[in-house]
Amino acid sequence: MEFAPGSTELSDASRQRLDTLVKALTDRPALKLEATGRADPAVDEAALRAQYLDRLLRTAKAKSTGELAESVKIEPDERGRWLEAAYKASDLKTKPRNAIGLAKSLPPGEMEALLLASAPAGEPALKALADQRGDRVKAYLTGKVPPERVLLTASRLGTEGIDDKGATARVAFGLK
Repeated sequence: MEFAPGSTELSDASRQRLDTLVKALTDRPALKLEATGRADPAVDEAALRAQYLDRLLRTAKAKSTGELAESVKIEPDERGRWLEAAYKASDLKTKPRNAIGLAKSLPPGEMEALLLASAPAGEPALKALADQRGDRVKAYLTGKVPPERVLLTASRLGTEGIDDKGATARVAFGLK
């Protein structure tokens, strides 16, 4: 079951594949399914960083407009304004300082690079993403088959244990 980089959302195509799997499990009541959530730093890390930056921009705009951050849209022509607001609101220890200790004003590219570098996208975030993918698939399946027939195994990072050419941002299945 493949996922878009950095995502835990099931696509319509994924749901259709899971429904096919549900039918197979229903036809064979003795089978149990093992699901292993996976995340690949090569594809998921950049997506997690981009999502983090997007959240910061939407939060900055939401604070200013009084809207909910989840419903805020950032238009391309206003991105620079909200990038600067998010940068100023951040508590980055790496902000360049001027002679009197105040944070320097930086070009948009540098502000963005510093915010992206501060994003929680390391191993703990990738492990959490892999776990969430496994949980999402299990929740979908256990709505249609008994929960004891879907077992979650320890999530994995990277391409470890992958012996096919499929996507590495996925939930892998095994039969038991």
